[in-house]
Amino acid sequence: MGQSCQRNFQACCDPEGTAAIVRKKKAQRAAINKYKELINEVNTSLDQGRREAAQDFLQDIERYDKETAQRGINPGDFEKGLHAHADWPEIINLRNDMNQKLRAI
Repeated sequence: MGQSCQRNFQACCDPEGTAAIVRKKKAQRAAINKYKELINEVNTSLDQGRREAAQDFLQDIERYDKETAQRGINPGDFEKGLHAHADWPEIINLRNDMNQKLRAI
């Protein structure tokens, strides 16, 4: 109850700041979902024996890494927030598993 009241009060007092927080969280969620999608594409390609397709998706991940590093008003700010997100460790684990599959082939 207290948390909800605090959020409502903050939204009333600083609607622009609240909107910025909401946009930031939505952007982080979209980035995490994009990483999951790309990693799944690499894994699916490897499972199907399509190594060239897996390499293409791996390059897409590397491009997306660079893109996220440059997002935000100050380059690196978005990436730092993304790495602090509660779901980021799952992305790290998925990438580690993907890299192990790549090394095994």
